[in-house]
Amino acid sequence: MQYSYQNQNGDEKEKRRKEAELKAKKHRTQSELLVMESDFNNNERKKSGLEAEIARMKKEMARMGLDVKAKEKELKGLEDEQRILAGDIKRMKKELRTL
Repeated sequence: MQYSYQNQNGDEKEKRRKEAELKAKKHRTQSELLVMESDFNNNERKKSGLEAEIARMKKEMARMGLDVKAKEKELKGLEDEQRILAGDIKRMKKELRTL
C-alpha cells in the first residue's frame, strides 16, 4: 500500500509541475504577444507619420516647382529687359559720339 500512495503522490506532484510549467509558458507567451503588439502599434504610428510627412513634402515640392518656374520666367523677363537696355545704352553712346 505504501508504494501506491507514494505513486499517487508522485503523480499529483508531476501533474502540478506540468500545470505550473504550462501556466508559466502561457504567461511568457502572453508577455511576448503584448510586446509584439506594442511594437506593431509603434510601427503603425511611425508609418502613418512618415506617410503624412511624405505627402506634405510632395505638396511642398510641387509648390516649390511652381515657384521656381515663376522665378525663371521673371529672370527671363529681366534678362530680356537688360538686353534691350544694353542695346539702348550702346545706341545712345554712339549718338553722343556723333554729336
